Amino acid sequence: MAVVSEPSKKMTPEELEREWYENVYRGDDMPQLTWRAVIMGSFLGAFLSLQNLYVGLLTGWGLGVAITSCVLQFHYLEEPPQNHAAGVQDGHCPFLEN
Repeated sequence: MAVVSEPSKKMTPEELEREWYENVYRGDDMPQLTWRAVIMGSFLGAFLSLQNLYVGLLTGWGLGVAITSCVLQFHYLEEPPQNHAAGVQDGHCPFLEN
């Protein structure tokens, strides 16, 4: 958990950067490309591209679905494993994995 400094204390940009680096930054300890991210990204990419193709052919409008896929991935991977069929062990999806 990150240590939050006092809000009344004014910090220079260098001090803010140092505090973030020492208390928040996890370095290379956090995986960014995992099987879970690849499978979920492939599934959402296929589903949302077909949905976008359908809407585009039906109405002539193309939709940006990048934000939609991020929100769906956060939702499905942050839920406890017993609530869905994805089979996620820990139920936590770090930001870099998404």
